[in-house]
Amino acid sequence: MEGIGQMDSGLPLVSVVTLTYRHFDTLYKTIASVLEQEYPNIQYIICDDGSDNFPRSEIESFIRDRNSSFDIVIEHNEKNQGTVKNINHAYKLAKGKYIMNLSAGDIFFEKETVGKVVKEFERRKCDVLVTSRILYKGDLEPDSLLPHYRDRKRIAKWDTPDKQRRAFVTSFFYDMASGSAMYFTNDVMKKYNYFDEKYVLWEDGPFINRYMMDHKIECAYDIVSIWYEDGGVSNSGIIHPLLYADLIKFNHGDKLIGTEKYSRFDKMKIAYRNACVESKGRKQWLCIKIRYFPVFICNIFRFLGNKRNIRVDRSIIEKILNQDRSHNG
Repeated sequence: MEGIGQMDSGLPLVSVVTLTYRHFDTLYKTIASVLEQEYPNIQYIICDDGSDNFPRSEIESFIRDRNSSFDIVIEHNEKNQGTVKNINHAYKLAKGKYIMNLSAGDIFFEKETVGKVVKEFERRKCDVLVTSRILYKGDLEPDSLLPHYRDRKRIAKWDTPDKQRRAFVTSFFYDMASGSAMYFTNDVMKKYNYFDEKYVLWEDGPFINRYMMDHKIECAYDIVSIWYEDGGVSNSGIIHPLLYADLIKFNHGDKLIGTEKYSRFDKMKIAYRNACVESKGRKQWLCIKIRYFPVFICNIFRFLGNKRNIRVDRSIIEKILNQDRSHNG
């Protein structure tokens, strides 16, 4: 379904990418939130990774009924390639100056989202921009802000690439960046040869690690860009076997580059996180807590603090939603 037509607005073209695989019940609300964007210059790419039940005709009909003027590209891989190869395929189809992901089940927070992100890119002259997102359950029932509102001051102190990367590889980065709400220039993706295809399901973590070796990620948390659906592969609490393999590969490879200069405690954080990922059985789990007791205690405080974080988040979300209602009312 090639584009119904591009509007020549003079604004930078933005490529919005949605990946799909088998589960399509939440896809249509995602598509609708893209088609409702007020930003006039969008290329929308839907790229399916080999689903045997890909409903192309239904998707095309759904889009056609909304009379979109955006350039629509629908791709269907004959065989499943894995998330990383699928997203790279989609990105290579992207013609926009900027690329924005929107996972199936996630929804743009407002009709002005794409426009706000473009404006921030243009103002900051950056290559990678991170926004905040609202984690939701069920029928847009807000759970919390990511990153948590109270953690923003902590994250703001990481004002160099080294500080950002140190927080990331030690797993004390307080949800600073996530692929669900992280956007790129097309140029930077070409420069880095897209996402690393030695990984199968995990694209954003290895890219963040590579990018922060030389560059600082720009954080624009005042922009809430999406409603982020709870229960996906990366946040369901159950690690997919292929994602588990990606984590092991990363933990014993790319993650360790340059960490020899880190403090003893930072190295302990890395070792603790790696051990937790690879632990099997309650006895081994207990041994890890004892061996890395100082880090374990830090994590306990983080866990206890998150209860207050969520309470604060919900009050902030209520203010944001009230402002949004007032704006649209």
